[in-house]
Amino acid sequence: MKIPVLPYKGEVFEEVRYAHFLEKTGYTTTPLPMKILSFGACNYSCPYCKRNGYRKEGNYIKDSIWVETGEIAEKVKEHLMHGYVIRLSGGDPCCFGGVAKAIAKYVKRKGGMVSIAHNGSDPEFVQQLIDYTDFWAIDLKSIRPDRFRRITGTGNKSNKYLNNTLMSISLVSWYDIPVEVRTIIFDDTEESELIEIAKFLKSCANPNLYWTLRLYKGQAVGKFKSPELTKVTDMARRIREAYPVLKIGIRKNWNGESGLLTI
Repeated sequence: MKIPVLPYKGEVFEEVRYAHFLEKTGYTTTPLPMKILSFGACNYSCPYCKRNGYRKEGNYIKDSIWVETGEIAEKVKEHLMHGYVIRLSGGDPCCFGGVAKAIAKYVKRKGGMVSIAHNGSDPEFVQQLIDYTDFWAIDLKSIRPDRFRRITGTGNKSNKYLNNTLMSISLVSWYDIPVEVRTIIFDDTEESELIEIAKFLKSCANPNLYWTLRLYKGQAVGKFKSPELTKVTDMARRIREAYPVLKIGIRKNWNGESGLLTI
């Protein structure tokens, strides 16, 4: 059986990132290295996607590489031997729920750690995987229906997906599982909307929740513009003062920990 996988610099399942947010919550004292398996399908069509998730051929993201699941299994074993967390990402892993669950169950059986990056659209997927995961990243791209529809490209499914996202974050939080909630920030992002999100995240009452404001970097055919760091920092600081229980950071670039500014 083959599945589509997004390559990183020409390689499959070899990208390394570090879960810096875990240190910020006090869950770990050092960043955990993750090997990223990026599935080549997504149920969103975000026009700014850095993985080109809006460019599809049928149901799959263009330029995906079709890989035998047996080859993926061998890479999982190799990465576990070297102490990596296995991060299932995308695209979105909910598009291959059975494969994702099989990988997660195997990793846990071998004593490894599993992380999942999910757009939040499928709380049933979250429920099925929650017993086999150590920490999550869930996108909350917007909390306002019209804006959510615009930036996810999900059309008439957008209201359902937004409600599902709130449910997914709540579900993970019920278990106090560490989760990084990620919100994309554009130049027209309003502070009032961020306050709405802050109220929701506070209500989740998860001590291991970290909210990352991810600065948009790119052009996206002129539809979206990058925000000013100083403006976003000022907004984040005011929200932090109003909701001191929340742990908030700004992802200003992808240069490891130096790219994550904690408020």
